[in-house]
Amino acid sequence: MSSAERHQRQSGPVQRLPGIEWKEGLFQSLLEGLPDAVVIVDGEGRILIINGRTETTFGYNRSELLGRPIEILVPDRFRKMHIARRDGYISQPHTRAMGNGLELTGRCKDGAEFPVEISLSPVSVEGTSLVAATIRDITERKRMEESLRESERRFRDLAHDQERQLILSERLISFGELTASLAHEFNNPLGIVIGFAQDLLTEVDPSDPRYPSVKIIEEEARRCKKIIQDLLDFGRQTPPHFQQIDPAEMVQKSLDLLSVRFQKARVKVATQNQNGLPKVWVDPQQMGQVLVNLFFNAIEAMPDGGALTTGITATPSPSETAVGGGVIVTVTDTGQGITPDNLSKIFHPFFTTKSKKGMGLGLSICKSIMEAHGGRISAVSVPGRGATFRLHLPPDRRRNERHESAVS
Repeated sequence: MSSAERHQRQSGPVQRLPGIEWKEGLFQSLLEGLPDAVVIVDGEGRILIINGRTETTFGYNRSELLGRPIEILVPDRFRKMHIARRDGYISQPHTRAMGNGLELTGRCKDGAEFPVEISLSPVSVEGTSLVAATIRDITERKRMEESLRESERRFRDLAHDQERQLILSERLISFGELTASLAHEFNNPLGIVIGFAQDLLTEVDPSDPRYPSVKIIEEEARRCKKIIQDLLDFGRQTPPHFQQIDPAEMVQKSLDLLSVRFQKARVKVATQNQNGLPKVWVDPQQMGQVLVNLFFNAIEAMPDGGALTTGITATPSPSETAVGGGVIVTVTDTGQGITPDNLSKIFHPFFTTKSKKGMGLGLSICKSIMEAHGGRISAVSVPGRGATFRLHLPPDRRRNERHESAVS
């Protein structure tokens, strides 16, 4: 038995128009060997012949398709457009632009839709005009094209970010030089204003109508002084002076500094520290600045009061020979939270969500300090449900190095 006869027995006889003689074995072998779905229709668009790939692509049996309009393979909303295209091609079969490489939408028997590319070819059999439609499932190609477009978008965004960072770095260098030269000129008069305001506050009774105005003068002068200090800290970025300290004591000391502010703001403070924490190798003053900044932000995020929780957990050791790993310090509030759009920007210099308050340098300074310590700062938030900031402090490198030297 020839291979064509064997294939014919497996696939069944080729359906054909009455009166047309086909060389069935050869024709069917060619048709079934094609990698794409092939549908041959008459001048009315009725399906006359299909191959096996059509069945597997669209999920129909041959008996369900033969004699039906080819539009059965098209979603309902596209059928009128498809009929117009098909009729146009049948009337002008040599207009190749209408029939080659068209990207359309196919529809399976179960209703699933997928992208297809269709090419039409005129066929004449013993005076009967037919049209052969070659249909290719291009789902994978579309997925790859979308993946390439997404990669292109990511690379374009990365290039844009790198360019922006370069421009920002150049500006910040100039900015640091400018603030350093101006800070002294501003700090001296501000110190005088604060001093006189404090003297007046001691002389004016709190019940005096002038007392609130003097208090505002003192508070606003202090705020200006804080802004200038932030500018100096951001411009200078002083290298850390490392010390080995207990992380729990470090956090508690910063909390104690703001205990009065917490009480006035009706913020309840709780700590949740893991036992047996390793000491950390940090600059206490700079880390205190980071923590106090986060505490202030938490207070401002809870204008009607709330809860602030700090926690410290040890991270796994980087190796079996290391004496201790790093720690993660968390600061969680129950405030207004941060929107997803803002969450990706909060560590950028000069970005702020506080109207008329500060310059948006606080979290940027925190980020710089953490990076100078070989660590990092991150944040998660759900709008309306508060925010959590995490300070990731690396292991005490000195301690690990001494341990490794002793082992070797």
